[in-house]
Amino acid sequence: MEAWLSSGDRGYRCRNARGDQRLINEAIRLFGRGTPKAKEYNLYIEVVPEALPPVGGGFYKRATEVNGKWKVIRLFHLEDHDFAVTKLKRFSQKDQSDIREMCDRELLDPKLLEDRLVAAFPFRHEKDEDKGREAAEENIKIVLNYLQGGDWALT
Repeated sequence: MEAWLSSGDRGYRCRNARGDQRLINEAIRLFGRGTPKAKEYNLYIEVVPEALPPVGGGFYKRATEVNGKWKVIRLFHLEDHDFAVTKLKRFSQKDQSDIREMCDRELLDPKLLEDRLVAAFPFRHEKDEDKGREAAEENIKIVLNYLQGGDWALT
């Protein structure tokens, strides 16, 4: 089974989970949010739908495997720009906090972030009314402004 890091609080989401569904269910039972094993290892696992959050093509190649004494699961950490893009659609307080911290730590390049957002929503048509894409495109403006020395201000 493969899982992909996509949360600032060390939550691993089973995205494109490959493996027996019973195994995935057992991993969630043992390492789901708030379980003793999740607390012991300081990580948790949850399953999210394939398209949520969006990630641009090629993220597999950019992700890095998390070293550990794993026997059944392989954990991967998304590349920083891919990780930030996954948070632009929902843009909750936690998502904003994670992105802002990445900005403060100088982990994000504005151009690369924009490119990754475009890759995450490859199909564009004026009539498609993709509210998720529209929200992400509005939210990235806040991030880009902040990266250029402006305030973190919601519009």
